[in-house]
Amino acid sequence: MKPGVERVLAGVAARLRDDALPALGGGFAGQQLERALPLLQGAIEEFDRAAARRVDEIRALRALFADAAPAVDDERLARALADAAREPPPQADALRVSALERTLAPLRALLIELHAWTEASASPDAARLNRAVWAALREGTARRRLSIDRF
Repeated sequence: MKPGVERVLAGVAARLRDDALPALGGGFAGQQLERALPLLQGAIEEFDRAAARRVDEIRALRALFADAAPAVDDERLARALADAAREPPPQADALRVSALERTLAPLRALLIELHAWTEASASPDAARLNRAVWAALREGTARRRLSIDRF
């Protein structure tokens, strides 16, 4: 049996919580470890969902851009949105988190540009697209939310 990363990290967290924390007592080192344990739990959760969360964000942004491109009256921005809405052919490392981040970076920058356009434009579609941008931002924040409590 080969344990997965999540199981190994959960085991480390349990050993730290059950063995190291009581041994350290209530001093500074124990308090620091107690603060670090939720971070480890968050890392476990994020490891499991890291690629899926980014793929979901890429899909959501591309769908928003496909909707926005025909409505934007700025020719350069409309072309950039239409180009970004098209999905490029998959690459061998397409599901590596670093590759997904490289895909997301220009999409996030374009989202900011679209948002600025919706705020400044007198287009009848600007208000609708502004609401869609804010919805995309809220959904992106929800996707990143961890289940751990605040620490």
